[in-house]
Amino acid sequence: MQKIQKESIWADGVPAKVEEKDLLPIQRILSMCVRFTLEHTLKDKNYEIKGVNDDLHSYPNILLEKEGQLYAVAVAPCIFPRYVNLDSDVRIKYVQNSKSNQAIPVLCPVVICSYDRARAEKGLLLNGDLFNLKALGQIILTEEENQSILPPDLNFQF
Repeated sequence: MQKIQKESIWADGVPAKVEEKDLLPIQRILSMCVRFTLEHTLKDKNYEIKGVNDDLHSYPNILLEKEGQLYAVAVAPCIFPRYVNLDSDVRIKYVQNSKSNQAIPVLCPVVICSYDRARAEKGLLLNGDLFNLKALGQIILTEEENQSILPPDLNFQF
């Protein structure tokens, strides 16, 4: 059983010196956001989980089925205060690939930040820190060249 961390190992504020080893690896960030999506966004919605993938270089991250329909879910970690910047070509290829597999392509952006306000404002994610995660909803992706993937409200409150 995994032990739940109750407090950060870091003092309040932004450390004077942060080394590469102190930074939370992007792989861990993606894994946390995928798990959060499964446990909070999709929980109790009667989806059958067909597969989970936290590979940094491939989508979908989650493959779901409900009432015979497949859903290809791309989880997009957004390190506060920044929002995901999904390249249109990548998005269109993802949509085409999903459709070729009879799946509806869905984007699930998840904002992640440190519980510490100063570190959160700097977008600093450190190993041993505590984090706040927030789902921004689900967006069905299309092949439309200028599809907006921004949620209606970018005023994140933590």
